[in-house]
Amino acid sequence: MIEDLLIESERVGLKLNPEKTRVMTNGEKTTIRIRNTEINYTDEYIYLGKLITQKEPMREEEKRRITNSWSLREATKDKQLHINIKSKLFNTCVLPGLMYGCQS
Repeated sequence: MIEDLLIESERVGLKLNPEKTRVMTNGEKTTIRIRNTEINYTDEYIYLGKLITQKEPMREEEKRRITNSWSLREATKDKQLHINIKSKLFNTCVLPGLMYGCQS
């Protein structure tokens, strides 16, 4: 399948980067090569802002989002940062993470 993807991608002008390509499986891990470059396996990755993993996916995603939200607390305490910027930061970064956790 990966060879077919490579061929079809090149046909439309796209280039697959084997160093950045990862494979995830719930089966046996066999060696996969693209033009003499071995593709590495991964147990988790972030796709479109969501953590994809096989081990407790909801718990891991919630932990990741909470950690990301907490990392912004120093910026919200900064006295030199204007309140409008703090508000935008909260609404675009912190609030979506909290809402995701509530919905989960």
